[in-house]
Amino acid sequence: MEFMRGYRRPADRWIGLHRAEGDEHWTWADGSAFSNWFKPQGGGQCVYLHGDWINSTLCHSEKFWVCSRADSYVLWRKGTNPQ
Repeated sequence: MEFMRGYRRPADRWIGLHRAEGDEHWTWADGSAFSNWFKPQGGGQCVYLHGDWINSTLCHSEKFWVCSRADSYVLWRKGTNPQ
């Protein structure tokens, strides 16, 4: 969490964590499972850093990224399931 907080800025930033609609399990942009070491707030499918808070919202919201966006995440947003 301290690593994540090092990236807080005035603007919200996507962190690459997402879940399918109706699913409670989160997945990182590289396809690895999230180990639930924090609980994102909100009911959205994509997680972003907002100051000291980790929130979720709809994935189509415009936000900056903590790092470069993974190709697998782009494919996931287009409705394909990368392997």
